[in-house]
Amino acid sequence: MNINITNIFSELLEKKITIICITLLFSSGSIIYALMQENIFQASGLYKESVITDAQPRFSAGSLSSVAALAGISTSSSNNKMPEAVEIINSHVFLVNFIKKYEYQDEVFAASKINSDNSISYNSNIYDASNKKWVDGDLSDKDLFKRISSDLYTSRDRITGFTRVTYRHLSPYFAKEFLDNLIFELNDQMRRNDLAQYAKAVDFLNNKLRNEVVESQRAIISSLIQSYLQKETVASISDEYVLSSIEPPYVNLQKIGPNRKLIVIAFTIVGFMVSVLFIFFQLLYRNQNT
Repeated sequence: MNINITNIFSELLEKKITIICITLLFSSGSIIYALMQENIFQASGLYKESVITDAQPRFSAGSLSSVAALAGISTSSSNNKMPEAVEIINSHVFLVNFIKKYEYQDEVFAASKINSDNSISYNSNIYDASNKKWVDGDLSDKDLFKRISSDLYTSRDRITGFTRVTYRHLSPYFAKEFLDNLIFELNDQMRRNDLAQYAKAVDFLNNKLRNEVVESQRAIISSLIQSYLQKETVASISDEYVLSSIEPPYVNLQKIGPNRKLIVIAFTIVGFMVSVLFIFFQLLYRNQNT
């Protein structure tokens, strides 16, 4: 017999019990699967670039540049460090070193469940918590970075220049702790980098000053030294050196996932489609044999 739309609909109506059973099977399985998934929470902070006022030397930029260029230092008054901060916070070296420093490897990579007392249980197939050992040997930096990159997000508003940093985890308490420490380490690293640069510049300029006999050049060098010393002072006393919090992270108990309703709906639709295709191929097989 030839297969047409009428035959197909007739077959579907005749096998409606089969369709319902298969669909219910998928739907029931999806409900069980969705309920087995752990809730996911996130901590998020909104940051602006800290306003750090540089000491401005009282000589022209042209006069200063000729001296500063010898030291490989810049006399620019630009403090736009936010793009650099965003790149650092997403970099492989910074993230891996940060996680190792705070010993967050197990929480980041092996967390599987949050207990009633808010403690974290670990996937025993990955991490032996009792002996504090990884089942398959030491965790590689590549795997660690890949995992943290999937849970850490940064976004910058081009209009306001504000940056939002978000971290997702099974524990809302750990998510906040992780983000607080991450921003602290970022500010501290950028401060230490700048202080090292300023110290190098001051050392060079002091040596230059001792050997300079022209009074006008000595005045320029002295002004540069004063500028870098003031930068050192500001950097040393600034708690939020680059990223200053507008909305600091907090313990957010509102879960962001998984979307259990969507999981059930999607699996139910898939189950219905599978059942319809199953009936259709049965009809097609019978038609070929007759």
